[in-house]
Amino acid sequence: MLRCQIATAIVAALAVYGCGQGNNRASESAQGGTRNAGWKYTDSVTGLGEHLRFACIQSTNTAKLEWPYGEVRGKLCLRNLDGKLGFAVMTIEGSQIICDQIEAVMCLVPIRCDDQEPDLWQMRQPTDYSTRMVVSVGEGIPLCITTSKTIVVAPTFYQSGRQEFDFESHGFDLKKLGVSGNGPAQGP
Repeated sequence: MLRCQIATAIVAALAVYGCGQGNNRASESAQGGTRNAGWKYTDSVTGLGEHLRFACIQSTNTAKLEWPYGEVRGKLCLRNLDGKLGFAVMTIEGSQIICDQIEAVMCLVPIRCDDQEPDLWQMRQPTDYSTRMVVSVGEGIPLCITTSKTIVVAPTFYQSGRQEFDFESHGFDLKKLGVSGNGPAQGP
């Protein structure tokens, strides 16, 4: 069952990566504009007949990484899996996320919702070992993602350390994602 969920997460993560667009970061809001237009909802069917429904949001800032990467932007996606929040995917445009493995199955990525205390989100690299994304472990989607106005996620990057990405997450709509209730999502 776990292998099936992981395989499904990989297929879905690859679909998310192709379906749209602290530390050493640049705020676009301060520069007079932002690429974040709120949550984008997508609904598609794979060639294998799998129904993919995602809600995705882009970070309002970029991280300035060492050469050859330059500025990169984060993207956070939630997936509908059988009418519930199935898992989350954090992707990065053009860089390498380092997932320090703990017990060979997960890594911890700092997340902060609104003014709550930061928490550690259990994530893992996808089974294809892509370094452009991390996938939530099991049913470990922090519930605050669905209710917060702002989210900060801080993955660790190859040769650039931990970088923060800000998301203006207000306006998330479970119904637009096709989810009834909060499903298996867990706190903080």
